[in-house]
Amino acid sequence: MIALLLFFYWVILPIAGFRLARWLLRRIESLFLKGLVILGLLSFYSFFLWIAVGRNLWLDHQVRKMCAEYGGVKIYETVTLPRERFDKYGNFHMMPCRFAKPGAEYCFESEDYYYRKSPESLLDSVDLIRFNNKVIRLHDKKILGEDISFARRGGGLPVPWHPSAFSCPERPSGLFQSIFIMEEE
Repeated sequence: MIALLLFFYWVILPIAGFRLARWLLRRIESLFLKGLVILGLLSFYSFFLWIAVGRNLWLDHQVRKMCAEYGGVKIYETVTLPRERFDKYGNFHMMPCRFAKPGAEYCFESEDYYYRKSPESLLDSVDLIRFNNKVIRLHDKKILGEDISFARRGGGLPVPWHPSAFSCPERPSGLFQSIFIMEEE
């Protein structure tokens, strides 16, 4: 199904548009009507260019705006832990809260909120998503820190490969490293 849709968008529609315009331009005598045919053809292709490129640029701008306003890492409390709680690379590991074992001190929660979720239609496949990761101390349920990021997925014409995407911030958050500090010897 998607192969037929791709063939239609990228082959049939452009050929049909150019042939129709060429046929109309040969038959029409009026310079004004010829101008309208050319304007109509340019409008038709501008619409497809907007779907393929322009809408993604606008949505990427919206994602950047949300990142600047709401995104980033927020640390509410740091925790100093002994060296043996970290691996050989200096990373502290913990389980998601839903898999945390009894007696665990810390866990993290990940929540994805869809501002816009793609319908089943291939023509309107755009997702705008907020990713929210929180580190929680279990004995008092206090949030020690959180990381908020945003992403756009899809938005162009249907293609056989993975759809385009944009996210911010582009750097890794370092949420765990910012909260859990290794004790000095």
